Amino acid sequence: MKSLPARPAVAAFVLLLATVLPVRARLPRPQVTPPGVQVDAGTPCCNITAVDALGGVVTATEDATDRIFRFQVADRALLL
Repeated sequence: MKSLPARPAVAAFVLLLATVLPVRARLPRPQVTPPGVQVDAGTPCCNITAVDALGGVVTATEDATDRIFRFQVADRALLL
């Protein structure tokens, strides 16, 4: 079987991905509520039914009317 010539740029890119991707997975999640702030969520009115993390779109259903609605999340990191 004939071997392909080595490509240093491709090998360097693969090595970079292998080191960077695991680091991204270990990064802390952003804190939504500021430290020291107490939040009383109350009774939820809606249920999240779908999350499109790539597009940043969340689909939800309102409990009282079964109305379906979508909203856009500007910071997609909050969806991961």
